[in-house]
Amino acid sequence: MWYWAEQGVKGQIDDIVGLRNNIDSLLAKDQYDLSMANQVPAKDSNERIKDVRETQRHEVREKEREKIMAWLSPLEFYKRHDTVIKDSFPIGQWLFDSPEFRAWILGRPWTLWCYGDPGAGKVCLLIS
Repeated sequence: MWYWAEQGVKGQIDDIVGLRNNIDSLLAKDQYDLSMANQVPAKDSNERIKDVRETQRHEVREKEREKIMAWLSPLEFYKRHDTVIKDSFPIGQWLFDSPEFRAWILGRPWTLWCYGDPGAGKVCLLIS
């Protein structure tokens, strides 16, 4: 009777070893699949490197442009432009309401001379 019990246990042990081998094989395949999925193709890496380099070149060019603009003129045109736009909304209404403008529109000569500091908004008046 012990013989049959020993054979049954050996068969169960063999089954367990076979299942363990199957599990090991499946885990190895999963590990391989994950490692392949995590690899970045060389083409994508090269494209990313090119994009980073182009961004860096653009930033360097922009800094150089800002240095040149600061060297050409100490005036901060963009800040002045924003201030003029905000302060004169609606743009040029103060000019259209002025007595000088009304006299000009009703009379002659038909030349209106507008003077002002650089960045004061003369062009903004022209396009409004």
